Amino acid sequence: MVTLKLAESNTFPATDNLFQTAFWGKIKTASGQRAMFFWAEWKETETSAAKTFPLMALLRKAEDFGTYAYVPRMQTDFIAEGLHGI
Repeated sequence: MVTLKLAESNTFPATDNLFQTAFWGKIKTASGQRAMFFWAEWKETETSAAKTFPLMALLRKAEDFGTYAYVPRMQTDFIAEGLHGI
């Protein structure tokens, strides 16, 4: 289960993944997308230990579709492969 808490871009931590940084969010915002920043908490089960990590999602308008969100290159090594995409 994933829980998200809204974060501010100016307090979003630097990571070794360029595509999950406030800097990348600024670049994408300049190109017409909207960057949203979160603290995400992942728990595989109710009794498992939580893993907290920064998460940036981008909102993009599609001409015939409306608006959709995507997460560029999120770290997933701690999530079992069968649970990706939930």
